[in-house]
Amino acid sequence: MSDKIKEEINRIQIPSDIHERALKGVKKAKLDMSSRRKERLFTIVPIAISMMIVTFGGYSYISNQSNNQHSSLVLNTPLINKALKIPPALSKNDNGQKKMIGLIVYKGKIYTQSATKVDSIHAKKLVGEKLGSTKFGIDEWSSQDDYTDEFASTIGEANVYSVNGYDQNFRIMTYIESEGAIIAEFFDCLNGITVQNGEDVFGKLHLTGNIVNVEYRNYNDWNNSVENYHPINDMKIINAVVNSMNKSKPYTQESIENEIGDFSNEAQFKELFFHLTDGSIVTMSVIKDGYISYGSSGVYFKMEKEVFGKFWQLLDM
Repeated sequence: MSDKIKEEINRIQIPSDIHERALKGVKKAKLDMSSRRKERLFTIVPIAISMMIVTFGGYSYISNQSNNQHSSLVLNTPLINKALKIPPALSKNDNGQKKMIGLIVYKGKIYTQSATKVDSIHAKKLVGEKLGSTKFGIDEWSSQDDYTDEFASTIGEANVYSVNGYDQNFRIMTYIESEGAIIAEFFDCLNGITVQNGEDVFGKLHLTGNIVNVEYRNYNDWNNSVENYHPINDMKIINAVVNSMNKSKPYTQESIENEIGDFSNEAQFKELFFHLTDGSIVTMSVIKDGYISYGSSGVYFKMEKEVFGKFWQLLDM
């Protein structure tokens, strides 16, 4: 890997006040303080990886107006066109000890385990060109240089493929067939990019025109890992929601946490599932104040008030 890539990773400073949270699949002890409950939801990654967590570098809003700068978790880059820059990912906590979710290094980028799932039947149809094979090269004690090694990973050995219909710069996949069983997993790259609106993230998922049905799950069921899903049958509103998502503006956790307060409750949080024509299931988090987020990027997008209001009524029945 080039020195430039190493410099990109080395330049990231990890703030001391970011707390690593367990992934969705790891049942944490009940938190005593409401602020900690809110933090747990803020860092939702709706995928189950046993005892693995991740910390990403912070974000910066960019503006030409010096008196209109949003505070940055890590970087203090000047604002340009109200874009949100997500720096390259680095898994490292404030004590210097590193812990990772499932990740793969490919072409200088870090791809992390996706919030989109696919069953074995549909996965076989999505397998594209073989890109290579992962190797177990990253663990809690890995140095920053280990993140520049092509196909280094936290997942051991697996064949890596492109995904038919998806941009390789955004999504790759692992695919294993063994004794009649198929194990497939998507990995997304949502770091090291600049986001101006929701289209820069949601557009990569190919939601528009490809939604078969939509379901949601309430906070208490999500919190207790209860598989109790509710259908949303009004596709007219769903299509309006997706259009609004693509136009929505990005925000960091820090910039909105005072506005939304503690949303770790039945009345303010929902988990959303988009079932697509290619068999994939996209999971997102929705907050009553109009925010929606996808995956491990930590970016929250605010939708149009009128559209979101009608949508929330469907989730609050």
